[in-house]
Amino acid sequence: AAKADQTAVDNALAAKADTATVNTQLAAKADKSAVETALQSTLKFNNSTLLWSSAHEYKVGEVARLSFDGNLYVAVQNVPSGSTVRPNTHSSHWVLLVEGQQPANNKAVFATSQVYSGNLGGSTGADAKCQSLADASDAAPSGVYKALLSTSSTTATRVIKDEHIYMRVDGRTVATGSNLLSSTPSWEIDLDENGNSVTGHVWTNTNRFGQRIDWRVCNDFTSSSTVDMYSNNGSVVGIIGTGSFTWLNGTVLSCNNNARLYCVQQ
Repeated sequence: AAKADQTAVDNALAAKADTATVNTQLAAKADKSAVETALQSTLKFNNSTLLWSSAHEYKVGEVARLSFDGNLYVAVQNVPSGSTVRPNTHSSHWVLLVEGQQPANNKAVFATSQVYSGNLGGSTGADAKCQSLADASDAAPSGVYKALLSTSSTTATRVIKDEHIYMRVDGRTVATGSNLLSSTPSWEIDLDENGNSVTGHVWTNTNRFGQRIDWRVCNDFTSSSTVDMYSNNGSVVGIIGTGSFTWLNGTVLSCNNNARLYCVQQ
């Protein structure tokens, strides 16, 4: 302590290597431009393909950004154009480079990977099915999910907000606000919560205005009986991938059949 008290040591260190000097010397050795140049020699930024699209081809090292959440990914294997190998669902081909932030008004919509009979457990059970699949998915952003479904006590409008922009899990914009119901989707809701393509029927009992078509169909979606006293022995269902309004109400399906759900992030 007599030979090297703390004050003397602090003064000596400060005189030899103050913070400003260290920062200046580091900047001289590795300035921002040099770092960016080094990164760009490894990572390939192409403005024409930076926003991810299945129409683009990506070589190893090329970077793509998902419009949905702003995440930046780098390709670790070649991805041919027309491929469904999406950055947020195929870790064998893509690695997350920089995590973005989902804009507050961007909300996910998907068709369920699972199919169910008309006994959904009511609207509450349908919501729970959507939530469970979203929670287990790496592609669907975290949040609250509800089913696009109308019953005797609820209508599909309960899950739609005018200020929200609805997107598939691959970042493709489907519609804005209530246009989700009242117009033809810009992109079909034909991807499930994992980003895989799906087809088939979807339980909705909903018209283009978001209102119920029949009262208490499938006993308010708690029955899979072939006989339904409250409707024409079944529910109106949407047909995935058909365009127009048939995506929402395209035909009638008896309650003992299986169909998917449309799930909407809140």
